[in-house]
Amino acid sequence: MDHSINNTDFKEKLDSGDYILIDLRTPEETATGKINPDALERDFYNPNFKLMINVLKKDKKYLLYCAHANRSKITLKLMQDMGFIDVYELDKGISEYLF
Repeated sequence: MDHSINNTDFKEKLDSGDYILIDLRTPEETATGKINPDALERDFYNPNFKLMINVLKKDKKYLLYCAHANRSKITLKLMQDMGFIDVYELDKGISEYLF
């Protein structure tokens, strides 16, 4: 199953309140604005990134996004390999997101 989803599906899952939103951009990028102010910030380029992801609860539901979907696609695969099941990433990233 493809876990890369479009704006509409992403917003629907986000609005359900069942998912934890994770922003994978740098602090400089997140300072320009986030999809939701409550989004967790996990800088993809942080040397401890894999550890910061691995400590998350694997039984929770997650939505991932970054600028253009490159980092979120990599993180989606990483999380799946770590045993996370309910994870989706925003295809095309925040640059194409319709608020």
